[in-house]
Amino acid sequence: MNFKRFKYREKSKAKVEVILFAVEYNLRKYVHKKYRNVKACNFMNWPLIKF
Repeated sequence: MNFKRFKYREKSKAKVEVILFAVEYNLRKYVHKKYRNVKACNFMNWPLIKF
């Protein structure tokens, strides 16, 4: 079985997840001043963004 490819895919997937989390965290921090319920919105939309 192509273990190497699977390993690489898992690694890249984790990297993408970390990047998405960082982007989402910064976005939430930036918009939090304008909208009070943005934390709840992002928390509910986060599983949809996740791969």
